[in-house]
Amino acid sequence: MWDANRRVKLNHLVATLNPEEMRCGLSTAQLLALLKYAADIGGSSRFDKSSNKERVHGWLLGTPRKGHTLTDFRSRCGSEDGATLWRFFEEHEEGSRRPEGPQAAASSLLLLVQELRDAEAARARGGSPSSAAVPTCGRPTHCGCGAR
Repeated sequence: MWDANRRVKLNHLVATLNPEEMRCGLSTAQLLALLKYAADIGGSSRFDKSSNKERVHGWLLGTPRKGHTLTDFRSRCGSEDGATLWRFFEEHEEGSRRPEGPQAAASSLLLLVQELRDAEAARARGGSPSSAAVPTCGRPTHCGCGAR
């Protein structure tokens, strides 16, 4: 969201934009609906309400990864329903965490090559290849996936 209004104003002289083109970010009604929904799904737990508020804060003010800016928010999500807005931002957040295209393929390939090298090194030492392999979860320590 930090980029929505900035981008449209950088690409055109402000005097040449009509008011509708300048409205590309979150409206006041959408913000209020999103905050109300965040509080509602938090229930009576102060921790959950605070956690939801932090998520909204991150969605709206956090710097996105390259290629995941919301320069066209209004055209992609024009709803003023809090639940719809929440789902939109959750999906956008999930999509921006996941590597895409060549990056995803390269990352998967590097992980596979590392697993093969570790297994070969373990075989050369006379150990079990599975004990040297990188765990499926990708974390160096984890309960029950074979990681140390």
